[in-house]
Amino acid sequence: MRTLTISKVRLALVAVLAAFLAQPALKAQVPETVAVANIPFAFQIDSQQMPAGKYTFDVRGPNLLQISGNSGSAIMAVYWDSAKKPSSIGSIGFNRYGNRYFLRNVHFRGSDYFLASSTSSAERRMQLQIVASNGNHSSDGASNVKVATLVTPGKPNK
Repeated sequence: MRTLTISKVRLALVAVLAAFLAQPALKAQVPETVAVANIPFAFQIDSQQMPAGKYTFDVRGPNLLQISGNSGSAIMAVYWDSAKKPSSIGSIGFNRYGNRYFLRNVHFRGSDYFLASSTSSAERRMQLQIVASNGNHSSDGASNVKVATLVTPGKPNK
């Protein structure tokens, strides 16, 4: 019985050590600053309003994106997705509802991988308001808007 407990402890230590050593490898695969863009309109990250301006988009861990500008910053939960073909330009994608924009994705020039976000609760509320005002038609009223990036420092090796 004592041998079994020691084996479990060793296995747990090996797992922790492997996870710790894998972190630099993951960080080496994804550039820290993935894009810089001049966003010409105010936009939302969930319920946080971001004014128009120049923003830097930085990966912070495998599923976090930090958006930083002169007027503020925000953290957004993201996931990696793959497009059918590599993007010809780097771009930041938004869903637009009237005059409200919600950040949705970051595409990298020359890569078929991109960062995407799930629909936030604030965006879902906006969709419900639009559906209700349109007489319960199924369309959520969103249009997609892309802003070209000024800089895409590195292509992710996801």
